[in-house]
Amino acid sequence: MGTAVTLGVIIICNKIGAVIFLLLIQSFVSADTITVACSPWKPHYYSEDGVIKGTGYEIAKAVMELAKIDARFVVQPWKRVYNSGLKESNYMIACLGRVPKRENSFHWIGPITKTTYYNFYKLKTSKITLKSHKDLLSYKVGVMRGSLTHDFMKDMLHDKTQDVSKAEQLIQLLKKGRVDFILEATNVIENESKLANINPEIFEMALKGYGISINMALGKLTPLPMVQAMQQAYKTLQTQGKIILP
Repeated sequence: MGTAVTLGVIIICNKIGAVIFLLLIQSFVSADTITVACSPWKPHYYSEDGVIKGTGYEIAKAVMELAKIDARFVVQPWKRVYNSGLKESNYMIACLGRVPKRENSFHWIGPITKTTYYNFYKLKTSKITLKSHKDLLSYKVGVMRGSLTHDFMKDMLHDKTQDVSKAEQLIQLLKKGRVDFILEATNVIENESKLANINPEIFEMALKGYGISINMALGKLTPLPMVQAMQQAYKTLQTQGKIILP
């Protein structure tokens, strides 16, 4: 009898302890506000008339709401976004390419798009032809500063790379003939050209680059309970069919 009572008390205490622990996690998560950021990346994450929009924004917003985390959504230059994600707590990058060299530097929440392809583009009037990535070593290539495209060219030991901070600047580099090629995603070429009042038809793909998964991710300084709450929220939304990747 005494043993049964003792076991019952232990079980009840364990259950109470588990409930208190979960409540503490919830209150801890709810008490914090997180910054969700991405560089301008239409149609996935961008600002229009002061309002954040995009398919990636909607996914991130749904995750935050289900996880009961207050979020501040912002659009910032890519280098600032990446460095803040690495060095700050409670800061989520909503559009981070998932590659091996970044794997252990972040907590990964989930993708916001299907595989995104980055290719080399040139002016249609250009007579340069490329057969392989090695051919690019002889030409000037424009990329976004601090991005995966920038890393890609560094890994190639390319010494004629020109980097800029904004996608619109990248488009202008190619249009004005200051570079021979730019390395960027197809949707960025089209959208940024239109924003700059440039006809995207003057550009064409010259060579395939690479494809990656674009994810939401947090730096290692973010408290683990917050990370776990977001990971669980993403899985739940995915299971419910509420996350449809564009």
